[in-house]
Amino acid sequence: MLNIDEIIRKLNIPFEALDKIIDRATYNDMLSDFYTQYAEESGEIKYLNVAQNVKYCYSNIIADRYSKRKVYDIKFINYCHNRFCANCQKLIQATRLTKIAPVLSATMAEHDLYHFVFTVPNVTAGELEDTIDVLFEAFSNIVKYFKCKTKICGIDFSFLGYNAALRSLEVTYNERKRDYHPHLHCIFALNKDLIFNKIHKNVYSYDTKAEKESSNGTFRTSNFCCKNFGVVYMTVS
Repeated sequence: MLNIDEIIRKLNIPFEALDKIIDRATYNDMLSDFYTQYAEESGEIKYLNVAQNVKYCYSNIIADRYSKRKVYDIKFINYCHNRFCANCQKLIQATRLTKIAPVLSATMAEHDLYHFVFTVPNVTAGELEDTIDVLFEAFSNIVKYFKCKTKICGIDFSFLGYNAALRSLEVTYNERKRDYHPHLHCIFALNKDLIFNKIHKNVYSYDTKAEKESSNGTFRTSNFCCKNFGVVYMTVS
């Protein structure tokens, strides 16, 4: 059985990839410390086991080594399967991409793929769960509109030629304001060569890092997605 340090040394992994591995290990050490502290404060001993599993996730690899061909046939990697673990998140991401990529490739034969971002203003921790529910409901309603199963303000979305959609939730945390920014990254398979002209300009129309106007088409859709939330912003690229 080889440990991760030996694998890195023998495979001559590039420094960029090594930095990412180190970053994930550092993050997992912090996560492990959190679970340890939580176990001590709550008296829930089971979280000590979680802390150990997270700390040593991806630390050992079982592989067959073929020296002459310089090949490692990996048989087993120990994962902790914790939803917050940096290593396991990458594994889940890779597994999903493996399943999704062939479907997207087949779809691209007759459709173009468009990246949509649905976002709302930052919320507190207490508001986060309800806001995520609103975003999911918004996504469901937008799919109905694009399918022309439901109409809104008499708008005909049939020109989009909706075929399929994929959503992914991302929640970022603002340490300074101590609030959360939930948003959906979505891929829509629509007709080829669609052109989206800007209808409304708002704060999401600009690339603040580059300090220039974004080339993305941005639309503001007031009371468009869900009656429980006033404004949802949609960016298309």
